Amino acid sequence: MANDLHIARCAFCGADLPPTKATGRPRLYCDDACKAAAFRNRRASQPYGPDIDPKSLSLPAAASSDEQIARAILEGRNLGAAFLHLSTTARAPFVGPCHDCGTAILAALDRNFGDA
Repeated sequence: MANDLHIARCAFCGADLPPTKATGRPRLYCDDACKAAAFRNRRASQPYGPDIDPKSLSLPAAASSDEQIARAILEGRNLGAAFLHLSTTARAPFVGPCHDCGTAILAALDRNFGDA
């Protein structure tokens, strides 16, 4: 029966999970830190959030160039804000790059378009 032994692993870091009782929901994460990190990664994979349809970001073909520029500026500001938000929830290696990218995008838009 030794072949029936199955060692469960953490869904985030891959560490062995401690043995559990035969009843109840099976454990997915080795500790609360892995559970929280997995949640942050799932949330970060939805950059626009559940309420925004990415298809709504495309421009209608009949839009004038001024309308297209205004829309691009708005989308750029949303992208910069998304990177800044991600810098507050990202894993350590991505905090700095997300912050720097968000800051650079917003600074470039402000420098080139002001309050347009």
